[in-house]
Amino acid sequence: MNIRVVLCLIPCLLATSATSGRGRDEAAANGLRTVFFRPHQPREQLRFSLTLADVHLVLQKPELEGLILPSKAYGVFAAGRPMILMGAADGEIGRLLVEADCGEVVRSGDCDALVSSILVMMNAPDRGEAMGQRARALFEQRFSKTATGRLGKVTGGSGESMTTAAPAARMMERQ
Repeated sequence: MNIRVVLCLIPCLLATSATSGRGRDEAAANGLRTVFFRPHQPREQLRFSLTLADVHLVLQKPELEGLILPSKAYGVFAAGRPMILMGAADGEIGRLLVEADCGEVVRSGDCDALVSSILVMMNAPDRGEAMGQRARALFEQRFSKTATGRLGKVTGGSGESMTTAAPAARMMERQ
């Protein structure tokens, strides 16, 4: 099975290899046909763009734990997708992933563990699907409008489920 990797480019990260075209060149040179580069997505499209990937990678430097939260994580939970966190296992997102069994945590900088986690997700799609279902359940139990009264902030104001597949499929076709 192939695993889709979707990179949505963020305007403030102007000097990254992905935005400079180097990431695209690297993917093409290595024959990575399931790596997709997309421009930054507007809030109203967020619920669709987050459903494009089979698994999400969230990075957080351990020294920033307790100071900031990777807000992408909550959108990933809402999208019903599994997550690999490269960061602190004892941080808030790491604890949520372990408690809900909706993703994996790898130590920051441990590229071998990251590759291993990606391969596990790639070779066990049923496991990834189950993790995604648990991620969505976690979102509904802990972070939904019923739980917090703030669902519109995560879903772009619509309150609709983020797991709608048809618009996501159309986004995959756009370059």
